[in-house]
Amino acid sequence: MKIAIFGENPNDTHAIRELLIGLHPHLEAGDLKILRAPPTLNRDAGGVAMRSWVDKAKSTMAAANVSHGPLDCILAHTDADGPDDGSFANKRSTELQTAGLVGALAVVPVQAIESWWLLFPDATESVVASWRGALRRGSYNTDNVNDPKADLIRRTRRKQPRRPYQEADSPKIAAAISATYLDAPRRTSSPSFERFRTSIAGVVQGINKTSASRSRGVK
Repeated sequence: MKIAIFGENPNDTHAIRELLIGLHPHLEAGDLKILRAPPTLNRDAGGVAMRSWVDKAKSTMAAANVSHGPLDCILAHTDADGPDDGSFANKRSTELQTAGLVGALAVVPVQAIESWWLLFPDATESVVASWRGALRRGSYNTDNVNDPKADLIRRTRRKQPRRPYQEADSPKIAAAISATYLDAPRRTSSPSFERFRTSIAGVVQGINKTSASRSRGVK
């Protein structure tokens, strides 16, 4: 199984990879190929920009295929940069596929990937010792935090010794979530994370079915 991951920046793509390994432990690091270029487009990108991005992505994947084998799925992470009920995620997946990236799936945290780190306060706080007790643990939807990155920075900055959250912390936070906290009881919620979990489960199931059919010689 080979899954390619594009993202807005390397911190995001590495974090997505860590979450995938946690959600589906049978996946290995070699199954998940991080492709650094081109960075994914923001929410407002139009059709011309999308087609140009897809052309560049295809070139990157063509080079990757030479040494890593055919890709079974392409994930493209883009923060929603605003509220989303899943409509933008679906729209972006359709845009990618229409532009020529068959089977592409948009991974869209609301409002930004930091909303997912707020969803798992214990995991996030475990990354830096001084963050203990910094995050909310009440019953609330982390997707509703208007600027989760700023909120995370503000809350971690208050703790001593002062060491606020940085984007480079994302892969470590994701790894902590995957290692211990994915299914731990919590009062926080995030519809966008649950959509991500569900969509990835569907992708992996589809790949497994295709692989099983090929192994039996079924076309």
